[in-house]
Amino acid sequence: MAVVQFKQMHTASELLQHKQVADPQLTHAELSGRISEFSAHGPSTLLTMGVGLVLDAQYKGEPVAWVMLGEDTFFPPDLFSAGVDLEALAVVRAPNSVDCFKAATRLAHSGAFGLIVIDLSQDAQSFVHRALTALLSRLVGLSQTHDLAVVILTTKSPEEASLDSLISLRGEARRGESLGGGRFSGQLEITKDKRRGPYWKHRNQYLGPPGIW
Repeated sequence: MAVVQFKQMHTASELLQHKQVADPQLTHAELSGRISEFSAHGPSTLLTMGVGLVLDAQYKGEPVAWVMLGEDTFFPPDLFSAGVDLEALAVVRAPNSVDCFKAATRLAHSGAFGLIVIDLSQDAQSFVHRALTALLSRLVGLSQTHDLAVVILTTKSPEEASLDSLISLRGEARRGESLGGGRFSGQLEITKDKRRGPYWKHRNQYLGPPGIW
């Protein structure tokens, strides 16, 4: 997934000004105590929405960790311009998907974080591993113990199943129409939600980089 996705986001002030556009359910508080999976296939706002959760958590004073696969990384100035406190954002790189989950488990066990994002968006293959259920089971328990939100970003089509039955919320990220002035719409269509039931949508507006959108 292209790094340019990170430029498709609000500044911190815009996030507050346009709060009425967003579905109020998609917040750190709504995701705490469970494992969520956000997926996308093709152009989307997947990474943008992940960063939006980082902003929401930091705004509430929650420490955040971003666990990513391989050497690919985001462009720090893009996150800074979006309002992310980079000094307060813990970033962990892991060589494979299994190690991503193991690293997230160690972070969760510390009880020091309010949000952990596991970014597997650079892996075009569906993550399949016999140890996944055991790894996720530990994360579920830790998320409930520490009131922690764990969000996994994956690249897959809407027809593909969630990573595991332990996933409490599954959403499909989609990029919408251009709204002019560099703005465009985006949404996360919730296809699975063990708390509220599926088929609700989180909608928002985003501001792209000058000259791109």
